[in-house]
Amino acid sequence: MESKINLSHAVDSTYVPPDTTTVKFLDQMLRLVPLLPMNWKRFEQFWKVLGHAASLSLYHAQHLVRRGLIPRCIDIFLGEQSPHPQVGSDIVRDDKGKRYKMGDAWAPADFGYFLEMLATLVCSGIPPSGCNNQPTVMKGDGHQPLSTLDWAFLTSPQFLGQAMLEASSRRRARAVSHIVTHMCWENLAVTQQVTASLMAQLEEHEFERARPLFRVLGGLLGLADSVPPRGWTWC
Repeated sequence: MESKINLSHAVDSTYVPPDTTTVKFLDQMLRLVPLLPMNWKRFEQFWKVLGHAASLSLYHAQHLVRRGLIPRCIDIFLGEQSPHPQVGSDIVRDDKGKRYKMGDAWAPADFGYFLEMLATLVCSGIPPSGCNNQPTVMKGDGHQPLSTLDWAFLTSPQFLGQAMLEASSRRRARAVSHIVTHMCWENLAVTQQVTASLMAQLEEHEFERARPLFRVLGGLLGLADSVPPRGWTWC
């Protein structure tokens, strides 16, 4: 079924970036995005560099957000499970016209630095709740709202489920928790979405694979906003 999301919202067409060396460097890196799936064995270095650049300041992070990086990188992360695959129309395909499969029987694709970079981008923006006083919010002035397309990817069941399962270490869990808690702050509807995804994952997986889910749950239950205590949604 064709997506109802306006894909033109992936990039902020009103944004005119300054002509600086940093912006030119970031834009050059973004030109490599279509090549990432076919180079999955070594793309963790790409996410690490881009994440470090985004963390330098709110300005750098929001430049990447307004260039449409959130939906583009989540589309790569989800692959064939992307809720809006048209976003990845420029991704390099194999000889059969299909996306390159990331990971194999010997080694999974490493998304650790990807999650940290994504957390930086998400926490630089204002969610639809309009709040920018979350403990996770990136320091600085002039925060911009996340776009409709950003939000569609971040709240999709595909992304929530896969991101939670990727929280397989304390470092990754911290990144996923930052993403989830930033989204859920003062937003009961999103809290319920995330809770439903957590419950579905817990019911589906055995205890040994559920540890990442409990790491994310711990961060969610610790939120100190005005939303009713989140523990009741599990009852």
